Amino acid sequence: MRYSVPHQLVGRTVDVRITGQVLTVFDGGRAVTTHTLAHTRGAYVTDADHIPANMDHTQGLWTSDYFLREAQKIGPATRTVIEEMIAAKAIPAQAYQSCRNVLSMGKHANKLVLEEACKRLVSSDGTRRAVSYTAVKNMMAAVRKEVATRPHGFDQPAPPHLGIGPTRPPLHTRHQRRLPRWRSTVQPGQPHQERNHNAMTPPTPPQERFLDESVLADFTAMRMTAFGKSVIDIANDPAFDTWTFSQKVLYALDKEVAARRERRINKLLKASRSPNPDACLEDVVYAPDRNINPEQVSRLAHGQWCHLGQNIVILGKSSVGKTYLAQALITAACRNDYSARFYRTDMLAAHFAVMPLDDPARLKLTRELINVDVLVLDDFLTTPVDAATAHLLFNILSERESNRSTIVTSQFTPQDWYRSIPDAVIAESILNRLIAGAEIITLEGPNMRLEANQ
Repeated sequence: MRYSVPHQLVGRTVDVRITGQVLTVFDGGRAVTTHTLAHTRGAYVTDADHIPANMDHTQGLWTSDYFLREAQKIGPATRTVIEEMIAAKAIPAQAYQSCRNVLSMGKHANKLVLEEACKRLVSSDGTRRAVSYTAVKNMMAAVRKEVATRPHGFDQPAPPHLGIGPTRPPLHTRHQRRLPRWRSTVQPGQPHQERNHNAMTPPTPPQERFLDESVLADFTAMRMTAFGKSVIDIANDPAFDTWTFSQKVLYALDKEVAARRERRINKLLKASRSPNPDACLEDVVYAPDRNINPEQVSRLAHGQWCHLGQNIVILGKSSVGKTYLAQALITAACRNDYSARFYRTDMLAAHFAVMPLDDPARLKLTRELINVDVLVLDDFLTTPVDAATAHLLFNILSERESNRSTIVTSQFTPQDWYRSIPDAVIAESILNRLIAGAEIITLEGPNMRLEANQ
């Protein structure tokens, strides 16, 4: 809402107090005017006494008479709409911008469309619709749509009173080059036949070529290399001769979809900065003493935890496979089209420590950590962190809570994390945001690094 003040206060800062339904304006502790509160968004509340006296001299300024004269040039219905828009405002000048916008829609060939829209808004049976710039704009769009869908032919112009030219040919023929009128396809002595613009031109077979490696560059240029290779294989392999055309197309299409999905996964894995992008849940070792089973891994592979924003906490002593399992979960997330980032907690803290607080790269990295779908913090709080790093972790985890998944690996239990954070309040907040609702996996068993090297 906009409330007026005496014109002498233009450019000054005033104070406002609202009591009940009354708004009072103060200048230097002195009440200068009061208004009744308005409840319409964008409304003007103006006191006529606040208008300066020189506003009576309107030479060279917008006036009601100016807009009425311009509207009359378009038509009587447009003038009526402008009159009603001006009369609807307590101060006529408040309607001038809307009047200008309405008249600007009637430039050039749109004059008749604007007049027709105003006629419909101000019908001849005495009824009145609410008039505004938006109402006129929507009515003009309705008029154009009605004319565009009217069933008159291509060579028959639209009704002349709307000022709209001939309609365009159907969409399926607009790319077909039409011969100029002076280049007639009818030879002298032959009877003229009416052209059927809706008739489809029969396709012309391309120049005789064979599907081989020479056309693969064309498919690659369209980023359809896998589809092109499949088409070439189909054309050169007799085993496909008994297939229908649809089967051949769908086969090539499946190959292209699979190749694009593979490229998408590789792109996500590269962006994750995982030290071992080849890690996958299929290679997890299920030893009896490792405290992990195939059913649990199969459930994690489907990525429902990513969709729910659920955290995963992987605990265990050194070298039991915590980091590999976290990296395999990154691969599972990327296969389900989720983004991921891998960081060692101490290295991430060191990276932030050397970045100035006003460095744009620092803000960019913080936003990346907040917005990534899956964030892996490896060796979480294995070494103590300072107060600044703890506060940063708290802010990141607070933004990610219940929206995005965080995976942490640690040699210590959550109760031991308190000793690594100097501020007990921050430590409690971090612990709650990571553990609440998280899936906790406690790995046991032999040293997996030694097992791999044997």
